[in-house]
Amino acid sequence: RTERQNGVPTLPSRWLILLENTLKQTGVPLPKPDHPWLAWCNALTEPKNIQPCSPPQPVPPTEARPFQLSVTQIEAWVRDPYVLYSRKILRLKKLPELEESAIASERGQLIHKILERFTKYFPKQLPKDAAKTFLTLIDNELAPYQAMPQLYLMWNERLRALMPWLLEVENERRQNIEHIWSEVEGKLILKGDFPEFTLTARADRIEQYKDGHLCIVDYKTGTPPTQKSIQFGLSPQLPLEALIAEHGGFTDIPAGKVQALEYWKLSSPHKVISLSEGVDTLIQQAHQGLNELVRVFSKSSTPYYASPRPQHALAFNDFHQLARSKEWGA
Repeated sequence: RTERQNGVPTLPSRWLILLENTLKQTGVPLPKPDHPWLAWCNALTEPKNIQPCSPPQPVPPTEARPFQLSVTQIEAWVRDPYVLYSRKILRLKKLPELEESAIASERGQLIHKILERFTKYFPKQLPKDAAKTFLTLIDNELAPYQAMPQLYLMWNERLRALMPWLLEVENERRQNIEHIWSEVEGKLILKGDFPEFTLTARADRIEQYKDGHLCIVDYKTGTPPTQKSIQFGLSPQLPLEALIAEHGGFTDIPAGKVQALEYWKLSSPHKVISLSEGVDTLIQQAHQGLNELVRVFSKSSTPYYASPRPQHALAFNDFHQLARSKEWGA
């Protein structure tokens, strides 16, 4: 009989219990099967010995290695080089799930679009009817989703709930702002004892204060990185964008000293997370760290390890299966 069903132990039928008791009382032993069918079944899934495999360590030639990456791809390079190998060298993409939900990513894109257009409308001071413009932008961006009432109502409510906090922050900080640029592209070419490397970026927001200093802002609809992960070089996006800004690498933005790095947490509870102390050190460390990454990985003998430090692994990784992480991770 089946001893388990869907992982839950089963009870024998009354007939089997009666038969077992009868055999015990009469002293007749339970019959044993003459055929090794059960052993054969177990042999299908139980190998004679288990030999664990080691993590993948691909070493592609130097000419196949990437020498142009964005600031967001640098974080993957630091935390899990195999992800960069899969994406940039093998040029692989994870297929979308058959019933994949894009709610979270689409909401993030919606907020970015609204803030981008709002900032481009008002790159300096805000008018008195700024709230009206913001509501109009919400209506325009949500219009394609009216055919999905549940989704439309949820996003509409959340975006409108964001507006009072956002306008309060905007009005307060724009007293000291000369100009704001939104979704601006930039790049920086690194040279050294390695092949020329191009660092690219698309900054969510760059503010220029009246004294000429700059502030780099990144919008986050999810969880922003911790200050420790930034200091340890595990989340180098903003320091690297600041490096580009200080070298005048962003389009139409004059080079200037970066005074602050900020994350705007746009999910509830809304808040501004500012890094205004030790910014120069963060930029310098990010610059040195990137130079070292490029130098080391320009050598054909350097492997692209998979999850070399599991405690600092990427939150989202599309290549765990390709790296066979479950086979060697335990």
